[in-house]
Amino acid sequence: VSGDAWVSGDARVENDHMHCGFDCFGSCNRHTHAYMTNENKVEIRCGCFRGSIEEFERKVKETHAGTIYEKQYKAIINLIKIKFGIDG
Repeated sequence: VSGDAWVSGDARVENDHMHCGFDCFGSCNRHTHAYMTNENKVEIRCGCFRGSIEEFERKVKETHAGTIYEKQYKAIINLIKIKFGIDG
């Protein structure tokens, strides 16, 4: 992260290892962004959703169960877990 980058809320993005993003997935081709917080937890932003990775998993299941979008979001969730070293 450099230049005129701006981070809001309780995000703690000190380098490129502390965030990642995915474009044009889901039912509305949204951007899904994952980043570390000041509490050293992973937070997800996707459209109007903002919350923990666990909350995102629940929301995806609730909203997109049985669809191609559920598969896309589950793949993104798995990549985020790998990136941030989250088991499960």
